Amino acid sequence: VSNHVVEHINPSHGIFINFMNEAWRILKPGGEFIIGCPYATSVGMFRDPTHCNFLNEHINRLSYSQYQ
Repeated sequence: VSNHVVEHINPSHGIFINFMNEAWRILKPGGEFIIGCPYATSVGMFRDPTHCNFLNEHINRLSYSQYQ
């Protein structure tokens, strides 16, 4: 579970992609990586100037089995 972390990870230079790749690498088969974050277009997303990743329902809950 990642709660209000990923929206702060800098997407430049592949840092966010590297983070997600590592999450998938260590995830057990059948496991889930659940991400809690402000919705991409919500007011809460824009209130914090350290938010740099705008995420939506397409990334909030993904299963390892989708990527095998």
